[in-house]
Amino acid sequence: MKLTGSTRNQVRAARVVARLFEQIEIAANRPHDSAERKNFRLWYIAKLLRSLQLHIRFIESRLFAALLYSDNARTIRDTAFGRSLSIDFLLKTEQRRISGNQRRCAQMKTLQRKWNAIDKGRLARSETGIEALTLLRKWYAYGLVANRLSPKRRVEFEHRVLEPIIRSLNGENPELFAAIVEAQKFRQTDENNVDRRLAEFGALARLVGKRNVGLARTLRNERAPDWIGDMRDFRKKLTRCLVPWTRGKPTGRPAKKIRGGSR
Repeated sequence: MKLTGSTRNQVRAARVVARLFEQIEIAANRPHDSAERKNFRLWYIAKLLRSLQLHIRFIESRLFAALLYSDNARTIRDTAFGRSLSIDFLLKTEQRRISGNQRRCAQMKTLQRKWNAIDKGRLARSETGIEALTLLRKWYAYGLVANRLSPKRRVEFEHRVLEPIIRSLNGENPELFAAIVEAQKFRQTDENNVDRRLAEFGALARLVGKRNVGLARTLRNERAPDWIGDMRDFRKKLTRCLVPWTRGKPTGRPAKKIRGGSR
């Protein structure tokens, strides 16, 4: 049987885990080894951990890509759940990739904070708020593809989503219940929100290093054709939504960059 790239990496990751456990067991059973031998074993274990981390990241990215381009994902990609899932995953992946670059890390943390403020509003201030909003977004997205899933998959998904909601309704998690009430109000304008659509576009542009994605008027026609306000207000909206637009020609001066660590 021919193995796919993702399957091959899963096999390699399993082998690395086996070697890792073997070395840990050896270290536990040989407390009287020389300092040199102990240092070598620690170095080898650290090497195995780094290798395992790389395999996990690769598998995670392949699984995410498979999800993103599956038939069901095409339906939910433009929902608030799909938008948030994509940007959060890409931000997390980028922060891992540049862990040794302090300046870039600071920029990504600032981008993450500003993205959360736009995408999740006040709910981004707590993990419980994010969980509540994600549950409601996921439930909406599920409703779009439920009839395409097998009965078993529907039961599994409904159980995962509804269980924490039911527990909160039964008083087992009052904090989550309060957050769900607030998230429900937030959801009233969540799916077709211009600011969040623009913020997704702006975050993607900054993630790939773009500093100029075009003129404000062009962006309005392409990204927010339903916008009927003043162009000056739209330019402010673009800046607020992280979009690196230009004031002159497409090759002209870019909008102000996000500075790492700014508050």
